[in-house]
Amino acid sequence: MQRFNESGLVFYFDSKWRVRKYDSQPFYRSLSGQGLKAVDFLALPDEGPVLLIEVKNYFNYHPNVNAPLQTTELPEPEELALRLHQKYHDTLRAIQVIRQFYQRRWWFRRVLPLTSYLASYDLDWTFWTEAHQRAVEVGTSRLVCWVENEPNQDTWSAMVAHRLEALFVAAAEVPDFQFASTRENPFWPKFQVKRQE
Repeated sequence: MQRFNESGLVFYFDSKWRVRKYDSQPFYRSLSGQGLKAVDFLALPDEGPVLLIEVKNYFNYHPNVNAPLQTTELPEPEELALRLHQKYHDTLRAIQVIRQFYQRRWWFRRVLPLTSYLASYDLDWTFWTEAHQRAVEVGTSRLVCWVENEPNQDTWSAMVAHRLEALFVAAAEVPDFQFASTRENPFWPKFQVKRQE
């Protein structure tokens, strides 16, 4: 399993999945400087769409029982839906920009026919090539909204999902997104998440 920490959570991905934590990528600084926001993780499962995973942790947990519980104010559903929608589109744009960066390299054009043979090495250029092929050329990408919140806030989560769907529909897009949490994980066991102790 591959392990990543994000927003007080520990993410475990199946070792066969190809995963990138976007803000640790060499492209992150220059693209974020151009105003492109992006999701926290990009994952290429064995098959299927590219998973664009955005993490939001609103769970009121504090590991030190003697410390006061920190209150986490939930954003307005419309505000969060807008941010998720923007990050989805900005990430797809970033995938295109990264692909263009590689296409300008002479060595990339020479080894491009070998991409499928070299994919098992999980090189950066093979990852971004496959991400581009799945997300842009084929058009299969799914926004995964990993939202941790209190069990009594499920109505709020449903409101965010409803507003997000409305944004996709208004843009004449097929809404392909999924909400998940440690309570409801449709990707288990290939993709597991635990709260940091």
